[in-house]
Amino acid sequence: MATSSVVSAGRRSLIAVCQLSVQHDLNDNFRRSAQLIERAANNRGCKMVFLPECFDFIGRNKEEQIEQAIEADGQYIMQFRELAKRYGLWLALGGFHNKVRGIFIK
Repeated sequence: MATSSVVSAGRRSLIAVCQLSVQHDLNDNFRRSAQLIERAANNRGCKMVFLPECFDFIGRNKEEQIEQAIEADGQYIMQFRELAKRYGLWLALGGFHNKVRGIFIK
């Protein structure tokens, strides 16, 4: 995790840019992301945390990519909203496999 100071309106804030090796397991990826967010907030006092592209998962094949896609307003993203609220910081979720209701890919 890299950290950097940002000057805004005369105040300095610390941000964290996180890197993790994402796998196909959504729950494990969330657990590891949550640990990085907690560390950034508690140990570093960061006000914003950036997660990498495809922070949710990397599927092993096309079918798994489609099957495990998540909804932007679903439970998986809600967990990240709760973390942001708990630690009083902003999260930049780097991009995820978005499942759109009513769209089916074959």
